[in-house]
Amino acid sequence: MLTCILCFNTKNLNAQTAKDVFDQSVGITYLGADFSHAKCYGESARFSAPEITSKINDVLKNEYEKYNVGEALKKSSVDVKFDMTEKLNAKISDDNFFTYSTSDLNKLKEADIQKIVSGYNLTGKGVGLIFIIDNLNKTEAKETIWVTFINMNSKKIIFTEKLTEKAGGFGIRNYWVKPIYDVIKDMKTSLFKLWSKKYSE
Repeated sequence: MLTCILCFNTKNLNAQTAKDVFDQSVGITYLGADFSHAKCYGESARFSAPEITSKINDVLKNEYEKYNVGEALKKSSVDVKFDMTEKLNAKISDDNFFTYSTSDLNKLKEADIQKIVSGYNLTGKGVGLIFIIDNLNKTEAKETIWVTFINMNSKKIIFTEKLTEKAGGFGIRNYWVKPIYDVIKDMKTSLFKLWSKKYSE
């Protein structure tokens, strides 16, 4: 069963810098995966967009211990709040999601990520974490994800990193959730240390 730890301290209210991402005393608000600007290239039309996007967020939430971002970021305080991304993903139309044009892939730039975040209806404290999905490329079996940390008060990006991981597994849900699993695993094994040196030293 998913357990959300809500013991934020007062420092969380003013988290503004990259150092707060790596400070264990600063809580994190986990917002899930946002597919509202994503393009899915080469996937079968027998699936609807919400069948893919909503199921992936369900996995991230319902199987949190397997996809444990708190452990990956060494955070003891994690507030799981997927309501915003669930609403965004439920509104995605097949026409806007599925594509057979490679020109639709990898269109998002860092400036676009800030525009997306500025439009969010955010509730929560501390540092926000969201996976903004850029594209799902069935032909190359890859998924590109912007791992984005947010100041929950100002809606300013603390930092964002674009990562691409291999897809795989049985069933549409498992196939496209695997890249997020690998991102979380990489955060735990190497990226936390790498990002800490890059952004907070």
